[in-house]
Amino acid sequence: MAIYTFTSKKLIFIIVILTYIIWKSHHSEEPEMKNMLSDGDVIADDDPRLVKHVATLIEEPVKDKELNLAVDIEKHLGQANQVEILLEIFGEKKVGFFIEAGAHDGEYLSNTLVLEAIYGWTGLLVEANNMTYATLRTKNRNAFSINTCLSLESHPEVVEFDAADVLGGIKDIPAEKNLVRGRDLYITGPDRQNHTYQCYPFYTILLAMGNPRVDLLSLDIEGAEEAVLLTIPWHRVDIDILLIETSNSDKTVISTIMEEAGYEQLRTVGEDTIYRKVKKED
Repeated sequence: MAIYTFTSKKLIFIIVILTYIIWKSHHSEEPEMKNMLSDGDVIADDDPRLVKHVATLIEEPVKDKELNLAVDIEKHLGQANQVEILLEIFGEKKVGFFIEAGAHDGEYLSNTLVLEAIYGWTGLLVEANNMTYATLRTKNRNAFSINTCLSLESHPEVVEFDAADVLGGIKDIPAEKNLVRGRDLYITGPDRQNHTYQCYPFYTILLAMGNPRVDLLSLDIEGAEEAVLLTIPWHRVDIDILLIETSNSDKTVISTIMEEAGYEQLRTVGEDTIYRKVKKED
């Protein structure tokens, strides 16, 4: 009996020690990652520590609340009726998953709001501008969201961001010269601010979500589309349709990127181009 009691106490002690070690390891990773980010370390987009950190930045969908919209849902068809075209392509598919990068305030010119509200989709809303992101959270979207920008490289990076309302974007990119004209002309007052933002790679964010199949990736990030597309490891992701704003990027380069990734161009709608993954024949 004495031997049994000793063994039980020893086992309990070992369990307590191991539990503490695991707890300590888990709680020390976050400060370590924050230090690495602040030091500008080059961190791979699939680094488990980075993925875990990004997961803490993703906010949950708003449940059990009605949408708080300024305009009736039926009127949210995109800038050039992109939503109608998407519904046609998807055959009014129910319960899909989207990622909308450049989600703005979650309502104005949204390419995913109708899919969510009427067809039961959910997904992830990505918006860098902290002012419009705050408004986005008040819309009660039934989608995850993250207040960040997408890296132009396959690792996290700090960028200067021209927070110019719906025209806001990363500074010092090839398209900036043309974009600044519109920002200077239309965006003034408190809606126009400069910020320093921490960006994360698209693939890291996708991994933080569990790397789900993405039925629709809407990419409207004011001239940064080309660079972001180049960071995506296409053989590791499952994305069906991409709606890409190409008016502020090199359309020929984007077309080449998508073709090499195994996509075909379906059509152009307004300033956007729609691509679909080519299904491999059995």
